[in-house]
Amino acid sequence: MKKRLIVGLSVFLVLFLMAGVVYAANPIKIIINGVEVKSDVAPFTKNGRTMVPIRVISEYLGATVTWDAKNNAVIVTTPTPKSEAIVSFFLMSGEDNMADRIYLGELTSDKYDTDSVFNEYGTYGSKYSSKSIWNKYGSYGSKYSSTSAFNDYATNPPIIYGAAEKGMLYIGRLSTNISIKNSYTVDIMYEFLVKSGY
Repeated sequence: MKKRLIVGLSVFLVLFLMAGVVYAANPIKIIINGVEVKSDVAPFTKNGRTMVPIRVISEYLGATVTWDAKNNAVIVTTPTPKSEAIVSFFLMSGEDNMADRIYLGELTSDKYDTDSVFNEYGTYGSKYSSKSIWNKYGSYGSKYSSTSAFNDYATNPPIIYGAAEKGMLYIGRLSTNISIKNSYTVDIMYEFLVKSGY
């Protein structure tokens, strides 16, 4: 009797450990429109349901996610009303006074567009331009500047606007500072532009 119990427990333990190895070898992937999206929080399956991080998916699709502690709610907000068609996206510096803001280039996936922030040879995409988010020593690209897109603690990062038929629409901020409402990283914004055909 004791032998059967020991053998049974041993078999159970071996199978349990092997299942853990198989699970770790096949992590759950998040794939949106054919593109694998990496997340700092791993998806998992619990009680037959797959749980995925809503922030990564929402931000990839162009929405923002905020936590409302007072109401104990996760709030997902799309960047614009669906009825308003955006023709293009562009960046402005984040000064409070609109008259003091500086044009920082167009947000387009076309790396040959002369105004694109992703054109490394253009005015707004060159790492040597004072108006470029890629200038690591400039106001908009330094990880130490309060107006930079790459400072995790920036207070006034560049503003993303959408140009629509009825005028400019505020979209959010281009920033790695996740505590800023409606902030999008450069990578997420670029993926959104490619996916949306901008």
